[in-house]
Amino acid sequence: MGVVYITTQGAMVHRRGERLEVVHEGKKLADLRLFELERLILVGNVQLTTQALALLFDRGIDVSFLTSHGRPRGSLVSGQSKNVYLRLAQ
Repeated sequence: MGVVYITTQGAMVHRRGERLEVVHEGKKLADLRLFELERLILVGNVQLTTQALALLFDRGIDVSFLTSHGRPRGSLVSGQSKNVYLRLAQ
């Protein structure tokens, strides 16, 4: 799976045990297994719960936020991320 983009406006990403679940208007859109995930990218109006964020950080998975037009807003990088050492070297 690698990188997952969540683009459904108004969707919410929350923790369900050791997985992430994407829900929109009460309907489950996706069930994400973390061992396949390297990065989560949220596009536009997508919510991420703090419990989901904590789980992502525990697994070393980074999160990026983009505008609805695809422009970068920012990123959250886990302390366990492989990219941390690259960033420090830069």
